[in-house]
Amino acid sequence: MEAVLPRLDAISDQQECVTQYVRALDGLILDAQSAGCDPARSVEQFNSCVRHLCSENMALVVSRPVLAHFASNVASVPLAAALRERVLVNALAAIEPRLVSYEECFSTLCELLASVYREDGRWLSAAQTLCRIPLESAMRDVDGALKLRKYIEIAQLFLEAGDPAQAETFISRAAGFVRACSQREILLEYEECYANVLFSKRKYMEACTRFHSLSSAESTHAHSTTSSREKA
Repeated sequence: MEAVLPRLDAISDQQECVTQYVRALDGLILDAQSAGCDPARSVEQFNSCVRHLCSENMALVVSRPVLAHFASNVASVPLAAALRERVLVNALAAIEPRLVSYEECFSTLCELLASVYREDGRWLSAAQTLCRIPLESAMRDVDGALKLRKYIEIAQLFLEAGDPAQAETFISRAAGFVRACSQREILLEYEECYANVLFSKRKYMEACTRFHSLSSAESTHAHSTTSSREKA
């Protein structure tokens, strides 16, 4: 890959440069999927490519779509969890200094890394990784429902990690987006998570009240769903 990068940089047409970078990345992915692949070598090649794309002299009109392609396709690379973690950790480290320019890509990679940690039962690492997603960025308009889902998810992970104080911080952030949300399933998740946070902080009366309200809401929802099906 090191030998290919200077040749790609020499392409004057920016669209053609993007196309060739994407082809080079796809080639790395195909190589990683081959039977005789050296996984450690694949990891280093991905890391080298991402570092190069994040360099100061790389035009954003080229690097943005190429890194977006990388973020969308790296999950298909059949690497062991430890090696996948290395690729994602190194990619995030390379991108973070220029986060303002690559927020979408950075967020996608955070989601992927959090999934690796979650599958391994590393709840705290998963929560901390999702915390790095720039949900309150002034550079892009993040949907309120997405913020609500992410803050609930982070709170749930902190609960799993045995950190109710941090869980309370993020479920409180979620509260600011509840009123504007019309998706019932998300609202029920919020109520359940909030009740679990209260219970974990030994606020048993408040928790019981919320659990009771949640149970009533779920029963009403189930009845409403059944009635709708019968009418249909």
